[in-house]
Amino acid sequence: MLSPLVFRKFIWGLPRGLAGQLRLLARRHQGITRALLICGSYAAWIVFFRLLVLTFITYFVMSSPGTGRRFEEVSEAFGSAELAVMGLGSFLYVVLALALNPLASRSLKTAFLGILSARRIESQFLPGFTHGAILASGIVLAFVLSGSHRYLGFFIHSAATGFAIGSVLLRSLGLLLLACCEEFLFRQKILESLRSPDPTGDGRRLTQDLTVATLVSILYCAIKALQFDFGLMHLITLFLVSFHLSLRALSQEDFGWGAGYWAALLLLFHPVLSLPIFGSEFSGTLLVKYQASLTETGETGGSTMRFLTGGAGGPLSAFVLQILLIFDILRAKILLNPARQKLR
Repeated sequence: MLSPLVFRKFIWGLPRGLAGQLRLLARRHQGITRALLICGSYAAWIVFFRLLVLTFITYFVMSSPGTGRRFEEVSEAFGSAELAVMGLGSFLYVVLALALNPLASRSLKTAFLGILSARRIESQFLPGFTHGAILASGIVLAFVLSGSHRYLGFFIHSAATGFAIGSVLLRSLGLLLLACCEEFLFRQKILESLRSPDPTGDGRRLTQDLTVATLVSILYCAIKALQFDFGLMHLITLFLVSFHLSLRALSQEDFGWGAGYWAALLLLFHPVLSLPIFGSEFSGTLLVKYQASLTETGETGGSTMRFLTGGAGGPLSAFVLQILLIFDILRAKILLNPARQKLR
């Protein structure tokens, strides 16, 4: 049997030995450790920032005269501002990460000018935005022509025009910040951390890139599940979008194309065409709405149409969009083929 003294030494030595093993593991896998630290700190910041905003909203609602439906008013106020809050939160996280990085030799202004360079906007962001805008417009046009969705006209025509325009611009700015800042985090920082050099040049890079894209997509979906409440089809679409944009970033070695592509999809679907995304409803510039009568009347093919178009869940839950994303993934995978790279 162990003596009490030996037993106490064993117990007290466990944390020290565990810490040593963790330090050794972190040194061996510095890229994975850095990626998990970025993702973990961003997740913690999301929870903190959401709680902070919710506290301010609760304070102002509770302190103002009302009808007594306080908690419903708080929930509605936060729900209407959730996308803008998440966009502002991601922007502030990037600012703090750049400003507080002890290893950065550049100032905050220089770092932002490097991220928002004219070359990146012209050669990466705008082509990606154009591609995403064409894809989103084509999908919605197909939905309208198939009869699953209906175009109801131009929304901003009431007496409260200024408020409606301000609401659209605020939500658009939030989505733009969310798309660009998260693309910088996941398709630049986290992806760089996970990708290691390929000294052999014998084609292992392709397999490694697919693994990296998968890991980044899993982390991205975990963050999205923390930010918003949506279903399985929505989550599958987000994984495919992340996988596609990761492959693009790996082939082009820049996150700008993905930022433009994802921003175009979100902006056209939600503030421009008023379709729901991330579980959020909104009346934007143009009103395009899903025809729920297909499922309510029990017509043949109603459930199939809802599956193909996403139904009330929005286009990000549409199976049609997922098929198109798979085609884009296959095309992006060809760009990573080492044999094709040598022919360039």
